[in-house]
Amino acid sequence: MLKFYKDRIAINILAHDADNLIELNKIANGYMAVGIMAQHYAKIEDAIKVANEFKKYSAISVGLGDGSASQWERCLEIAKATNPDHVNQTYPTAGYAKGFLTATGYTGTIVNALVKPSDEIGKVVISTGPLSEKNIETLVDVSTAAAMIKEAKIDSVKFFPMHGTEKLDHMIAMAKAASKAGIDIFEPTGGINEDNIETIVKACLDAGCKKVMPHIYSSIVEKETGKTKSESVKKIFEILSKIV
Repeated sequence: MLKFYKDRIAINILAHDADNLIELNKIANGYMAVGIMAQHYAKIEDAIKVANEFKKYSAISVGLGDGSASQWERCLEIAKATNPDHVNQTYPTAGYAKGFLTATGYTGTIVNALVKPSDEIGKVVISTGPLSEKNIETLVDVSTAAAMIKEAKIDSVKFFPMHGTEKLDHMIAMAKAASKAGIDIFEPTGGINEDNIETIVKACLDAGCKKVMPHIYSSIVEKETGKTKSESVKKIFEILSKIV
């Protein structure tokens, strides 16, 4: 089960292997999910094997990989075989994924819907699926996007790509709309690191989000070893513990 610190914050990070994960989870006191990206595996069976191994030590989040829409179905196949705590999906496929997993019996799995910032604050791109992304971008008002996510009984909004704080005002508009619509979880993603995480997460909380789960991936991964840096996770939690 995915745990949130003070019922407000959890982080979504990567782990190189089980040893790396065990160390990170201890530092985070369990308030984290480890990402297993479908795009990173040539064979679904390999991803399933890793996911089931990682489940022994942490909540797991089955993801697309860099928001890749082409991976939505492979992501769902991995989820079907592992009963994960969290699943990433595109906006058009999220409702199907939620219904599929619920029918499978995975009623506790959090499913998000990916929306992208547009060039206009207050409007987001919802054409994030494998077919729709190849057409003209579909922009809708953030309140409409949030209402449709709520209608589909999706648990969370994934806002990607943030590009650090470049899209902060766009994110705040979406976060406020999600909160108003009664969507409890918000997931800012893309370019988040130790230097900007406080600004980003605090903005989500100030916008009324009940729970925030920032995705912090490559920025805290050691290039030489591929391991997520324990000192970075420690620093991040020191920062986050001060704002809730």
